[in-house]
Amino acid sequence: MPSLSGITSVTGLSRVQPNLNETPDNTTWTLCVIPDTQRLAPNNATAYNTLMQYVVDEHALGNIDMMIHMGDVVNSGGTSSEWTVVDNAMSRLQTNNVPHLMTIGNWDYDNGNADSNRSTSTYWEPTFPYSYWNGKSWHIESYQNITTNQCGMMTFGNYRYLFLTLEIWARPEVLSWADRMIDAHAADRIIVSTHGLTAPNGVFEPDNGTTSNWGQGGSPDKYGICNYDADDNNCRSGEEIRDQFLKKHDNIILTVNGHDVAFGNNGQGTNALTAFSTTTLTVNGKTNNVHLFNYQNDSGNTYANSAYLRLYTFDHSDNTCDVVTYNPVQDTNLTDGENQFTFSYT
Repeated sequence: MPSLSGITSVTGLSRVQPNLNETPDNTTWTLCVIPDTQRLAPNNATAYNTLMQYVVDEHALGNIDMMIHMGDVVNSGGTSSEWTVVDNAMSRLQTNNVPHLMTIGNWDYDNGNADSNRSTSTYWEPTFPYSYWNGKSWHIESYQNITTNQCGMMTFGNYRYLFLTLEIWARPEVLSWADRMIDAHAADRIIVSTHGLTAPNGVFEPDNGTTSNWGQGGSPDKYGICNYDADDNNCRSGEEIRDQFLKKHDNIILTVNGHDVAFGNNGQGTNALTAFSTTTLTVNGKTNNVHLFNYQNDSGNTYANSAYLRLYTFDHSDNTCDVVTYNPVQDTNLTDGENQFTFSYT
């Protein structure tokens, strides 16, 4: 496995820098995943801009091939000023034609939750219009032509990757749509993003998870997205998404989610500021690596410490992936084993 590209040590920290001398090959490619940016929208527009400009610049240098945002792009979905910040920052990706897909989180709906038909996100579609994605080479389809659920595909070397971004605690019809996308588009490997799925201790969220049991972020019943009914057809919990969708597809190699933050000693994280956990799901002998990461509350009034993203560099020569967690606002890495590591996929 090649070393982590462009990482140098500076005063005890690792710094991600573009490696301009590296010759591109067909065996590696890099996915950038951005977790909850909700604290930046009302508190630090400059940091939001820096985060997205980093993605634009690294894509131009050939260091980022695809970006996925995991949702909660704002802190208060009904506040237009926050969406203005988001639009100014993320329009950079559209202007520079950076391949990217979006995942909607609970706070991206007007009231932090959703009604039965998920129609209460006044500002999502104007900010992320279907007209932009329609016709893009990396975009296949958005469910009902609304970008709250997206499907994309890219080819790297000899491998086709399908990307699915699913609304938080997806409705059954959305999971059925995702099944159809997988069946209709032959892909060697699949990567899934959804906002809420696992808890800080790595378990899949049940319908009846509460703040005390499952972390600060809570589960579907806390937010009312399921109308407090475990059998409601308006959504599926993390456990149900695992059993009714993820376990059906053995070529899903990575599933990412954010939303939750640590509660006390329940899982990884520090004083409810951050959360990160890894678990695996084996389907027909193949491994789906399930990662939760969220740095939204870290720290202070400007939340500059929350502006972390993850870079996943996949290597087809040995089916391994290097993971780096980097903050382009502060130019720092998290180098502990929970945030910088290598995993295998099959």
